[in-house]
Amino acid sequence: MRYFIIVLIILICSCKKLDEFSPRQFRIYTIEEGRHKSESLPSIKLNSKYIEFEALFNSSCIYNIGQDQSDINKLYGFSNGTNHLENSARFGWRWYNNELQILAYTHIDSKIQWKYITTIDYNKIYSYKLSITNNNYVFTCNNTTVELPASGKGVIRYYLFPYFGGNKTAPHKITITIKEK
Repeated sequence: MRYFIIVLIILICSCKKLDEFSPRQFRIYTIEEGRHKSESLPSIKLNSKYIEFEALFNSSCIYNIGQDQSDINKLYGFSNGTNHLENSARFGWRWYNNELQILAYTHIDSKIQWKYITTIDYNKIYSYKLSITNNNYVFTCNNTTVELPASGKGVIRYYLFPYFGGNKTAPHKITITIKEK
């Protein structure tokens, strides 16, 4: 009995809270109707020049927001400096022309740049990698790669999580599942 109690105490003390951020586990991000982002997460520092992850969209990624349909939503990425609105890189996504498009999306010295990468299917897991070289961000989605110029004033990088919009908020509940490799 004493052995059982000791093992139980060790297990309880070693468990993580369910709501704790752990990038190496699948995490479901839910953006509620009328919102731009999922639950607030603290700024989480990234100590690398790249991220690799898998992402799964479901049918909630299908939406219609009228004239703003071409706006780019954000999937996952990182800041390159202290303010992501100045210098950052993320994978973008949108439901546009009846397809789920994946895009490269950056803020370079506060100016937005983007480039189409590929079209994917929802309900299927895809692999992504985003890295920074001396002069470029390199975006890869399932072996399709594009590059955009990089700029950054600082070395502090932090994760950037799913975000719906540009101008509009989510027209209904949207869920995206992400797991870092």
